[in-house]
Amino acid sequence: MSKKNNERIKSTIIIKNRNWWHIRKYYRSGHGALIVGESGQKNGDYYFLNITKNPPVGYSYFETEKPINQGKQKSHIRLYLQKGKKKTFSRWTMKYELSNQDLDKIEEFLEKKKKRL
Repeated sequence: MSKKNNERIKSTIIIKNRNWWHIRKYYRSGHGALIVGESGQKNGDYYFLNITKNPPVGYSYFETEKPINQGKQKSHIRLYLQKGKKKTFSRWTMKYELSNQDLDKIEEFLEKKKKRL
């Protein structure tokens, strides 16, 4: 990828402050998604990390310290920054809670990801 393309990608990804982060239902997978950023446009895209209860083998996942869903099973957050249209997410936020320790680790991951682009 050329240097010019890298600069364009960096400018389009806006990773928000973690106080803004929230979880919404992603309609395509039916799972929750941790929304960490958005494009600058009104009907643009969200940048998110998928949340799942049963991760497939071979993918990188961050396992939270405590379950972040209502059930007893631990949830996993996929360490892969994805992009999706805002209309493919629910309008309401889900009542998941992440510990500060979890948020610190996710923030560290996103900083490394941003530097690699």
